[in-house]
Amino acid sequence: MNRKTLAGKAASEALRVRQRVGLALTDPANAIDIAEKLGIQVWFRALPSVEGVLIRAPHPVILLSSLRPAGRMSFTCAHELAHYWFNHAGHVDVVDDGPVLREDNDDEYQANMFAAYLLMPKTTVQFGFAQRAAKPDSAAPLTVLAIATWLGVGYTTLVHHLRYNLGLINDERAKALLRQGPKAIVGDLAGARAPGTAAFVVDRAWRARAVDIEVGDVVVLDPPISASGACVRIEELGSRVIVVAVKPGTGHLDGGVGWATYVRVRRSRFEGRSIFRHLEEADDE
Repeated sequence: MNRKTLAGKAASEALRVRQRVGLALTDPANAIDIAEKLGIQVWFRALPSVEGVLIRAPHPVILLSSLRPAGRMSFTCAHELAHYWFNHAGHVDVVDDGPVLREDNDDEYQANMFAAYLLMPKTTVQFGFAQRAAKPDSAAPLTVLAIATWLGVGYTTLVHHLRYNLGLINDERAKALLRQGPKAIVGDLAGARAPGTAAFVVDRAWRARAVDIEVGDVVVLDPPISASGACVRIEELGSRVIVVAVKPGTGHLDGGVGWATYVRVRRSRFEGRSIFRHLEEADDE
């Protein structure tokens, strides 16, 4: 098959998987949870030179490097899920700091397209912009970053998808958005608290999924915000609020204006089965 045909097949199968696990076209997808629902165990390991691994026998397993950024782990999991779904051979994907994993053969290309459309279907992306009264060709970088966070992907990955797969922005617009990375976009908002940590932007348009972070991460929100659960702590930051992930567990963020969401915190560089990643740690005392 040529690559246009491969991409079309990948997109249709990604939508089939979303439908199988009960996701609406306007819902963001969590690739890790989807894999587990499909009977594939997902494990985290501290693998410095590996993005992800698909093991087929004796039962399907996806290994993810816990050393990679959250958006990268999500895309890699969707990529490995594609290899499983299309019955590609089990294999190892080595670390690659490009916007997507390598595409040096048709299987890799198809896996990338499947991952892109599982996490970022056109309808879901357009819904994300519409909910924020924004358009891809004019939205502020902060809005684009908030949508990438909501989709569970990296900022650069979303920009490339908007340009090359969805055709919703042109080259000039993509270059303009990529002049700043997430740290530069969030830097002024998170202040001195952000350096060395991952900072996420969550807004009032966030819906249909929990905020998934790890210990040490910060979430930037507009006030008012209250939180329940011992896994997070709220800090005021001028006109913004930051929620700091302090320990594994689950909690709840309440905006007080008809908006609320769950937050799930995993241990920093967590190693183990994905279904246990948000369990609270036992109190040694």
